[in-house]
Amino acid sequence: MELLVVNESEKYYKEKLAFKRVGGGNAMSEKAAVEKKSTGGERVSPLLAYTVIIASTVLIFLVGVLIGKAFFWENYDDRALAVKQLEIAKERVKADPKNPDNLVDLGWAYLKNGEYNKAVAEIKKAINLDPQHFKAYFNLGLAYMQVEKWDLAVDSFEKAIAIQPRAYAPYLNMGIIYNETGEYKKAIEKLEKAYELNRGQVEIIYNLGIAYEKLGNKEEAVRQYQAALEFNPDYEPALERLKTLSGGQ
Repeated sequence: MELLVVNESEKYYKEKLAFKRVGGGNAMSEKAAVEKKSTGGERVSPLLAYTVIIASTVLIFLVGVLIGKAFFWENYDDRALAVKQLEIAKERVKADPKNPDNLVDLGWAYLKNGEYNKAVAEIKKAINLDPQHFKAYFNLGLAYMQVEKWDLAVDSFEKAIAIQPRAYAPYLNMGIIYNETGEYKKAIEKLEKAYELNRGQVEIIYNLGIAYEKLGNKEEAVRQYQAALEFNPDYEPALERLKTLSGGQ
């Protein structure tokens, strides 16, 4: 499960090579006319054919570089940044190991690098130092979500809410969890509370649509998906659900 889902649109461009015949006017020798008639067209010089092959090879190489940049190097850059942030977080903890904020940041860095057990361990150290640390409980819930320890995640978010009752994000994440576990009525309860606290989050409305759809309330699900698109007309998950519910039309 990813923390954030970003729908990216890739653009592919087709390039055409235009070949312009360069000659000495419209006159054609009798020999050239015979050759054209026998071959069905004009004879292409070896130099021109070689140039076309080289140009095509270069074009293919450039397209490959662009695709590699889009699908590999950008992800590589993200991973490199996450590793760098982890090293910085480690140095901060080393300099001040009793600072709960530093431990929470280190836990988050481990979380971003996919080291979930280490993330949990560091965040728990922060909680031991500061049992009222909202961000620690919230990030702990995120870490448990990644390994699908749903009960522990819900418990962490409930503790976060006890510290900051007006925070909407823990309610949203609990709604997502209950959608995952098939407890759709509980999901609606948590998501409606999240919506009450923050009416500007498209993810809340979309996940309400998921819960209603799973309960068989197609009409309400459609209404929620349409409401999500009012906030973000390009929100791909809602567009896909509406397309499915309308029979692919």
